[in-house]
Amino acid sequence: MSMTSARLRIHGEYRDLMLAWSRTIERWRDPVARAFEERRLRPVEPRIRSTVSAMEKIEALIDAARRECGDD
Repeated sequence: MSMTSARLRIHGEYRDLMLAWSRTIERWRDPVARAFEERRLRPVEPRIRSTVSAMEKIEALIDAARRECGDD
């Protein structure tokens, strides 16, 4: 799997998770649901952004290394 496809998959899976959560929260409205969102889901978003950003940087470095080595 390429870095690009892995990055896109992570982003897509997170989007799917949040869509599923939005459907779930329409019916599950209690303190446990709010606690789950606060403790489990909200911390994921900044981690996803950080991971995707790091993957973009790694991808750029790999591309630069390939160009320098003449391995386009």
